[in-house]
Amino acid sequence: MKKLLFWLIIFGGSLQAQSGKIITTNQVKSDILSRAVDYAVYLPPSYDSSQRHYPILYLLHGAWDDHLGWVQWGDLHRLADASFQSGLAPEMIVVMPNGLVDTFYQNSFDGKIRYEDFFFEEFIPEIESRYRVMPTVQSPKARPFRAIAGQSMGGYGALYFTLKHPKMFNAVYTSSAGFIDIPRIYTKPFEKKLLDHAFAKIWGKPTTSGSFEHFRPNSIQFMIEQMNTEQIQSLPPVFIECGDDDYLLDGNIEVATLLQEKKATIEFRIFDGGHTPAYWRDKVDNILAFVGAQFLLWHTSP
Repeated sequence: MKKLLFWLIIFGGSLQAQSGKIITTNQVKSDILSRAVDYAVYLPPSYDSSQRHYPILYLLHGAWDDHLGWVQWGDLHRLADASFQSGLAPEMIVVMPNGLVDTFYQNSFDGKIRYEDFFFEEFIPEIESRYRVMPTVQSPKARPFRAIAGQSMGGYGALYFTLKHPKMFNAVYTSSAGFIDIPRIYTKPFEKKLLDHAFAKIWGKPTTSGSFEHFRPNSIQFMIEQMNTEQIQSLPPVFIECGDDDYLLDGNIEVATLLQEKKATIEFRIFDGGHTPAYWRDKVDNILAFVGAQFLLWHTSP
């Protein structure tokens, strides 16, 4: 009970049952992508009745899905309300951008799709000026009240963003992440033509080794292998989990092992389940609790 009261005082929660709200019709107009990008946002229960500022979580969806995934199959609205009401996590804003089907949240090799540039140069600044987000830095040593998480392709994107922009995030959480090895992914239960189209669009022509010309520098495993001690120490806390029946488990074990060997701050769990919406819906509480604990850790004043 003391823990619950502390979190409610710090982040302005309420002991009365309240409900947050989901908005699914907003967009960010992008000059970089030459289009408008849809997103969904969850605003916590006390948002409309206060002038408080909140930590923010960017929650990424998987391939061949969109910004509504976590809202629909993920039941985010109900689960977030319950998590905040119970004190499992402090109230936060949750933003779910459209990852444009199969971008892997990065810039394509030919510059035609610059999703990473859009996300950092246009999306985050627009979102954090539109909503009441907590100040990004309270002291030179503090991390921002900003976290990132995702499932499948979104898990890949969440860690990819964090490896390239470690100071931007307070925590990163991946669920059933697509930490792929290109030749091996073709042995998994995916439609080969879908993979060919997505990979060629982002990473260029196929190679004789079974990969794609520009994939290796963007491989999560390769990126971690190239990091030195200082770079590893700059990473925020990482949580990686995957189901024991998930066909992407091998890549998740590889990435977690690499981070553990390099002494990153990481938690790794294997849970019961497969690569399914039911599995990811069951992990919403875990995501909110993990990133919420990091928000509280870096909160230096009420």
